[in-house]
Amino acid sequence: MDSKKSKISQMTISDKVALVHGASFFGTAEFWKLGIRRLQLLDGGTGINFEQLFGDFFTRDENDEKIKPQGKILSNVIKNYYHEERLNEEEKRIRDIIKKKLDDLTGMPDMSPGCFPPGILLAATFDPDTVRETGEALGAEAAAYGIDILLGTPNINIHRDPLGGRVFEGYSEDPYLISALAPELIKGVQKYPVAANVKHFAVNNQETNRTGVNVSVSKRALEEIYLPGFRACVKDGEVKTVMSAYNRINGVPCSENRKLLHDKLRDEWGFDGVVISDWNAVNDHIGAVEAGNDLSMPGPPDEKVTDTYSQAVKDGIASVEKLNEAVLNMLELIDYLDEKKKLYKPEYKNAAELKERTDRAAYRAASEGIVLLKNTRNIFPFDPDGDDKIIITGTGCEELLTCGEGSAAVITDRNTSFSEELIKILGESRVSVHPQITGRIKGNNETVIVVASLTGMEGNDRENMKLDKRDKAVLRELILEKQQLKSFRIALILNVCGPVSLSEYEPYVDGIFCMFLPGMQGGRAMADIITGRVNPSGKLPVTFPAHYRDTPTFINFPGDGGEVSYGEGIFIGYRYYAKKKIKPAYNFGFGLSYTTFKITDVCTSKERFRERLTVSGKITNTGKTAGAQVVQIYISDVYSTCRKPESELKAFKKIYLEPGQTERFDFALTEKDFTYYDPDYDRFICEEGYFDIIVATSSAAEDVAAIKRVYKQGTSPYSYGLNSRLKVFYENPALKELLFRFWELADYDTGILESAYKYTPEKKLYEIFPKIDDSDTEINQHLERFLEEVSKVEKR
Repeated sequence: MDSKKSKISQMTISDKVALVHGASFFGTAEFWKLGIRRLQLLDGGTGINFEQLFGDFFTRDENDEKIKPQGKILSNVIKNYYHEERLNEEEKRIRDIIKKKLDDLTGMPDMSPGCFPPGILLAATFDPDTVRETGEALGAEAAAYGIDILLGTPNINIHRDPLGGRVFEGYSEDPYLISALAPELIKGVQKYPVAANVKHFAVNNQETNRTGVNVSVSKRALEEIYLPGFRACVKDGEVKTVMSAYNRINGVPCSENRKLLHDKLRDEWGFDGVVISDWNAVNDHIGAVEAGNDLSMPGPPDEKVTDTYSQAVKDGIASVEKLNEAVLNMLELIDYLDEKKKLYKPEYKNAAELKERTDRAAYRAASEGIVLLKNTRNIFPFDPDGDDKIIITGTGCEELLTCGEGSAAVITDRNTSFSEELIKILGESRVSVHPQITGRIKGNNETVIVVASLTGMEGNDRENMKLDKRDKAVLRELILEKQQLKSFRIALILNVCGPVSLSEYEPYVDGIFCMFLPGMQGGRAMADIITGRVNPSGKLPVTFPAHYRDTPTFINFPGDGGEVSYGEGIFIGYRYYAKKKIKPAYNFGFGLSYTTFKITDVCTSKERFRERLTVSGKITNTGKTAGAQVVQIYISDVYSTCRKPESELKAFKKIYLEPGQTERFDFALTEKDFTYYDPDYDRFICEEGYFDIIVATSSAAEDVAAIKRVYKQGTSPYSYGLNSRLKVFYENPALKELLFRFWELADYDTGILESAYKYTPEKKLYEIFPKIDDSDTEINQHLERFLEEVSKVEKR
């Protein structure tokens, strides 16, 4: 008998229920007699969460009950773990206990966790290799801390609304960008004996009422916008665990949604790992297992849950087979991790080597992801040999926000300071830091850098898109002074969790960087970029609207009474702004460089194609500085039966070039790139017709380098014929002529057509045509000729 099946046969119902529920807040049950070990779960996607780890230290070991600290004491120890001078004697005692546990756990007394950029900045890199390296850093540190399942690697929920509290954790408003990047983080993490965890499955796009909000969303929006990233993480990233979300989708809780967790995830996508609930998301424990949720967290389950499950099995209400499936999935995950542990040999000798390696990954991510939004008269980069004075102010002038709040929070002593790093490069004689700016500006040959910080948090959505009131006051004061003819420059660094409103300040600010929440190396990366050591190459993974009222979700976020309608459907982010002809402050995919680029010789492999198309061209660095540009390929459907966005991202590549260097690019597009989900047919369809292939450097019309029109050949349910709507034929001159010609040859009354178009234009031709007798050879010949001629009419 298979060892796992043998273990299952020896387990009671109570044992099985215990295994598919947590045994502590971040640990699973263990059965040593059966060789089933405990799994350690922990956030997260931006680094090891000490709050969770320290809390679990005192709940997993019964011997620690006597020394278990009160919540307030432990909270203060966590917050000030690297500032022992701020702790009282009792707190220092608790810290000493924790430190010993950490040292024993890692085997490295000097180890401290890294804080890595969250999803929004990783997506801004537009670089799969950078994301994968970050995943490897996360995996290496998780393995060092004995973590089996690293939660939130990645969090890929769509940026539906800029006020979403966890927008910083998510990657993008665009499903293709997510699908291209997020699996790389998983591959990096799972290079080590650590299971990655993609969350929150699915349609978890707000914090308001997050634990039970019912999301009303169309099937098309689900298939085209909200599910592709998860599919990519399963099929391309081969993720080992998926976290089911708190919310309901069209009335069904995600943790109890069989269509989502079984039919879609396992049957359609082939997922073979463990589905973990979000914490305290499961209300119906039997229903969750029956639906395909393998592990309910946290734990342990109370006796009522165990007794209810046992009785439900006896009564035939709960399926033993489904429970066994969940147990088997858990055992297979343990075996997978144990096999990886046997083969794993750390690439580092000590904490210093591990830190150096993971610092490097965090630095690369920040350097690649920081976005230059404005650079009037090329005020950046600062000349290292210049004599101009630089004043740093704003809420982030002394300490950057490196991560958000909640499960993504990371406590570490490894954060770098932007101001300190800038002083190292330019010197104390040129750079000064002043939290209070009043009276500091002299007006001659000075640049004032306002570092505006704004956090995001789990559990709360933002109230608005405004900057912190302190930063607003500073900017207004500076703008007023500048308007009084003082000749200093204003620079703005956005150390923010997501899009912010800049319309009040942008006209008066000479340069703007967006660094989002950049992780522990963000300070050093920003200093290197602003002084020209690194050329910025980040691109916005989310649109910055000019005003919140312009957003696609303005009247549908966060909903009312526990209900939210995704009334915008597939028109999210740049899809919406382009369709509505609304100009945002900064477009999706936008980002400046210190050099210039030119795209030339764009061509397609064919003008008419069926299954595969290659888009080629050349890009040249026409400036004097080495740098990188992201070539972006968008597709626009010239004619589509179903409504579609003006254009959609389908490919991209970040290309590094020395000054004067030219490189060729080639993108392979397949039939899948031209499909859309058709709710009438409940599947993806590729409709024949003309498409524009758009080569650009952002989603903005002004950043389009070339457009090539191609014709997609083939047939679809919407090919011209008897299944077409009368309206389509009547409003296409070529089709209308063929229709009336057939009608006249068949000696039918054309008044039938005219009346049908007037009153029921959506009817299909076969519903209007008189019944044709099979024996009427002449009419059938006319019909055959009509359909043949119709099939030759191109869609435009």
